[in-house]
Amino acid sequence: MNNNNIIFVWADLGSAKNFVKNLILLSPNVHMMNNITHEDKMSYFEKQIYPDYLKDRLNLWFTHEYKLRQYKTEYGYDFTEASYDGKLFDSILNDRAKHILQDKKIVFTIHDFESIKKIKKTHSDVEIFYICPSGKQDTLWQMRAYCEKKGYESAHNFTFEKNIEENKKAFIEKYGIDEYVKTNLINMTEIIDSRQQEWKQWALLNNVTVIDLEDVLLNKTQYIDQINSQVKTNINLNQAKELYTMWQKLHWPYEDTVKWPYRFLENHITGCQNK
Repeated sequence: MNNNNIIFVWADLGSAKNFVKNLILLSPNVHMMNNITHEDKMSYFEKQIYPDYLKDRLNLWFTHEYKLRQYKTEYGYDFTEASYDGKLFDSILNDRAKHILQDKKIVFTIHDFESIKKIKKTHSDVEIFYICPSGKQDTLWQMRAYCEKKGYESAHNFTFEKNIEENKKAFIEKYGIDEYVKTNLINMTEIIDSRQQEWKQWALLNNVTVIDLEDVLLNKTQYIDQINSQVKTNINLNQAKELYTMWQKLHWPYEDTVKWPYRFLENHITGCQNK
């Protein structure tokens, strides 16, 4: 099996990994699920993944995003849902994936650090790109994007280690939902900020390419050139710009990130330099 044709886009919550994955899908030699041909990719993105109405309904974001995250169905294994235990890819990917990998590339998203370390150890020939914020504003953008799409009250728990639902209910009954959201957001920001910097140091020490989240958010296309060069893709920059416009217009302008009721979270970001 041609492991050289496997690409991983790795990032923490809210860090635009699915957008970067979708950019890579624009290359003619990268397979796109749902039997979408290369000629139909842009139309599919416009109508199915980034429709205009999402701008006012970001809480429905994942309904569209997951249309291109059916990894288990398409390729036999989903690295975003299962913790990778070190098995050879030849034993966990299905025959369809193996056939595709003969002459096309497959790109996976992943967020689990332990899985990435095992992938790097057992399959040193695969390509990994790590997206990481390097300033307070892009970290704040990440927190805001995750919360507005996932929902503030339904965001992942970063507050209780066990008996999560019981403790969450008791906290809300005592202090109110607004205080729970604030507390969980503070904990989330501190934990994600800390672990992203740990992951970045590991990536730099282990020959994993780091992409600055701000470059993605501001469409600094040098990182796309780097991807093309490194994994021998051919992402058309005009199409990449068009896809970026589709995606970005569903969010707020980058400079308006701080116009957010939870801007105070920037005070809990300590792991990177403010730009």
